[in-house]
Amino acid sequence: MDIDFNGQHSVGKKISYDVYLLLFAACLIGWYLLSIHGLGLKYGFGFTLDDGWIHLTFAKHLVQNHQWSLNPSGTTGGTTSILWILLLAGGMLITSNGVLVSYCLNILLFFCIAILIKRIWSQILPTESDLTVLVLSIITICCGNLVWYVFSGMETLLVLSAGLAAIYFASKKQLLRSCLFIFLSALVRPEGMLVGVAILMWNYRSRRVCLSVFLSAGLGIVLSCAWNFYLTGTAMPSTMLGRRWIIGAPASAEWNPIIIAKNFFWIIGVWGYRIMQFTFGQQLFARVNYGWIGWIGAGICVLITFLGFVIYVRKRSDISMVLILWTILQLMAYSVMMPTRGHAGRYQPMVLVVIAICFVLGIFYLWRAARDAWLNIVVAVYVLIFISSLYTWQVITTESLVHFDRVHICAAKCIRRNTPEGARVVGFDIGALAYFSERNIIDLGGLIDPAAGKALYDGSVINYIKSKKADYLVMIFPYTDPMIYFNQLGFSRLSQRGELELLKSVDYTIRQPYWPGEAARVLANNIKIYRITWKRNER
Repeated sequence: MDIDFNGQHSVGKKISYDVYLLLFAACLIGWYLLSIHGLGLKYGFGFTLDDGWIHLTFAKHLVQNHQWSLNPSGTTGGTTSILWILLLAGGMLITSNGVLVSYCLNILLFFCIAILIKRIWSQILPTESDLTVLVLSIITICCGNLVWYVFSGMETLLVLSAGLAAIYFASKKQLLRSCLFIFLSALVRPEGMLVGVAILMWNYRSRRVCLSVFLSAGLGIVLSCAWNFYLTGTAMPSTMLGRRWIIGAPASAEWNPIIIAKNFFWIIGVWGYRIMQFTFGQQLFARVNYGWIGWIGAGICVLITFLGFVIYVRKRSDISMVLILWTILQLMAYSVMMPTRGHAGRYQPMVLVVIAICFVLGIFYLWRAARDAWLNIVVAVYVLIFISSLYTWQVITTESLVHFDRVHICAAKCIRRNTPEGARVVGFDIGALAYFSERNIIDLGGLIDPAAGKALYDGSVINYIKSKKADYLVMIFPYTDPMIYFNQLGFSRLSQRGELELLKSVDYTIRQPYWPGEAARVLANNIKIYRITWKRNER
């Protein structure tokens, strides 16, 4: 039930404003869906990230084979999101169309986030009318990156909605509901428990809150660790263990405070660059060869956001302060454990919400302070620049879907048609490959087996795949430097010795002034499929 802050509006009218917000959110999703429908995809709707197919593969095997596995048989790690896979599997009990299940779940979560963002605005600006709060909420969700998450196939919106719900109910002193969502956040991703830490830090004086939050977050982590231990023999997810090797910290996480601080500001810098490029309009001007004008406009948007941030902090509402604490903790966690910048910021979606709110808050106060009609026009222009990210990310979404359809899924289908059952296939970007090929996948990225990450770290990839008796290689060739991985990993030597037989080359070129890979790590515009013909004495 909503809270009437100013006593001027009935609960029924507040509910009607929620309906307006949901209708607007539905229109945003509908626009993206219509643009996808006209793409002429060969294999139907898909995802904008390969990792979405990994989750769906686990869910499919859970339903079909009652096994937690990426491969058709056996048990494997390789996923950090227990709850997301369980939700996908539940939906796939109703329909075998896993993409539809993922879309429906993420659309519902996007609607929940829209309502929660409106609740945040109600607490930041409690004296403003409901209509003002509605308008500010609508502008905030007009962030293309946020809409893009719907089509990623990932658990991003689930962890974001669970965290925002936990913060909202904590601010309303509804401790039981808050603890429930803290617990669920930890089951979505292990670092999801950090929302509980943020709530605890803001309410540290209350022993009841501290104990309840500690128990709910701890229970979620214990269950998550127990599940990983059951699967892999170690409490830490295999994805994180493998990633440690890749980033060059083989024995343990890097606890050097200087390195952590460096990583922290590096991630902030990456976020700032991405926000300017894809949310604050730089790419809009880049499409017409005036990117330098875009950087100027994006820089002004950053200044507006900084103004909004100052106002945001001065408001000191419970919900806004816990949200910023959660954001800082999340950035710190990745600074310590896994300083990654890719995948369109899916690991830190709360950053996107904070930035969007701060920008809109800055715009709101500039509009209130402006006495000149021309200044109001300038403010409106920067609102339009922010909203233009919907178009930028709509282009990124459609191009990514076509890219995966023409390259990754096509290669996976080729593997299924031209290899025997039980064939062992090694490669990167294993999501679509595993889902559509239904073959035994050996992941070079270390998601399933941390030993693969170690092999990448110490340059022993060839020995690793020999030990796994790989039959086929599905090799990605990035558009930035097509041969870099092929040469660095030693596959060029195999090719020179005649141990790689090229079976198929799958490629697709996107005719745009920028690539989806700049925003969403769609890196390979070419995939080559090789049969590995090991020398008899080497296998």
